[in-house]
Amino acid sequence: MNQNSNDNNEEKEIDENINENEIDEQIEILTEKVKKINSEIKETGSELLGKAEEVESEFNESVKDIEKGFKEIDQLEKESGDELDKIMLEQAEELTQLDEEDEEDENNNLEKK
Repeated sequence: MNQNSNDNNEEKEIDENINENEIDEQIEILTEKVKKINSEIKETGSELLGKAEEVESEFNESVKDIEKGFKEIDQLEKESGDELDKIMLEQAEELTQLDEEDEEDENNNLEKK
């Protein structure tokens, strides 16, 4: 019986060694998978960061274009306001001159009568 007992102990040790080796192999496989996933995450993160920077750059460029557009609109409003003021002043001067001429004509007509 002692021989059987020794044989069983040896089988248990062999089984335990096999199990430990299998576990080590599984751990190694899982470690490699984790490393691969980590690498993919880093790569994806880098790609996303690059795209985010590209979008930010395009956004900033759009903001500059919009600001330029508003400046142009402001300038056109100022110029058109100045032009309108000039036209109104010219018309006021013409009306004043016409009024003066009408008064002169009326005075001349009154003097003739």
